[in-house]
Amino acid sequence: MKQSTFFSITVMQRIFACCILFTTAMAFIPITDIPNIFNMWDKLKHALAFTTLTITGSFAYPRHTKVVYAGLILYGAAIEVMQGTLTTTHIGDVSDLLADSIGVATGFAVYFIVRKISKHHA
Repeated sequence: MKQSTFFSITVMQRIFACCILFTTAMAFIPITDIPNIFNMWDKLKHALAFTTLTITGSFAYPRHTKVVYAGLILYGAAIEVMQGTLTTTHIGDVSDLLADSIGVATGFAVYFIVRKISKHHA
């Protein structure tokens, strides 16, 4: 298989899996108070998490980036549904899903730029 810019595909797949596990754990760790629905710091954390997931997922599966992007949007939606239905310490929030989607778009842009630069310098 072709090597990614920084790490092998296998290493990137492991990093991506660890990021997914960490994000899932963070999404379901009980919180003491139900937060204000629109908290900018919370939205920024969502966007940063999904930017990271998108970048690592894109390098982990470079031939399947569209599946990674769609999968991450569905993953974000699933988290929100599960938080709203399976927990008492979290609320499912459409604005969190929007922040996740912005993170996916940002991650795609970063990945696209890095790929263009690395191809240009190769």
